[in-house]
Amino acid sequence: YQMGALGFQDVAFELYQLRKYSDSIISIEQIQMGNRRGRLSEVQTTSEETKRVQREVKKISIEDHFPPSKVKSRELFDDFTIRLLELDSRFTINPVQTYIGIRIERKNVFGIYANRTDLKLHIVRFRPKDLKDPENKIRYLENSMKHFNVHISEMRIKNKEDIDYAIMIARQVIKKYP
Repeated sequence: YQMGALGFQDVAFELYQLRKYSDSIISIEQIQMGNRRGRLSEVQTTSEETKRVQREVKKISIEDHFPPSKVKSRELFDDFTIRLLELDSRFTINPVQTYIGIRIERKNVFGIYANRTDLKLHIVRFRPKDLKDPENKIRYLENSMKHFNVHISEMRIKNKEDIDYAIMIARQVIKKYP
């Protein structure tokens, strides 16, 4: 039943397959579904509970982060992510409620926050001293360890030159990423 649920475009969960081997070895694999056929919201239901769940569960998309008032930041996001995905094919884009995560193997490497005219790029697990930042555009989020239990640095992407700079930083992150 769970595998069939992944066939819908608007499901808001990920499915993993667990296998237990001898010597207490466990493997965890995310199940990927290629072609998602329909929408869960299109399924005819009569149960009030099912209708309530359908109203509450919302799959967040990239478009949810870019309403019409954020056209400039959407252009920056598209340019940045195209170049980032060209750097490393392991990157996946994972939009959630408050930010857009850029992941490698289920771990966020970058977090992107869309403002009206620019992007805030969070560099996860790195401090400014871990990166070569000749223009000093990266700043450390002081309470990141306290609030998120991980080091987070931040830079702003306001124009094409900042995209070039962010890609230069991303190359360093990829080299150092486990």
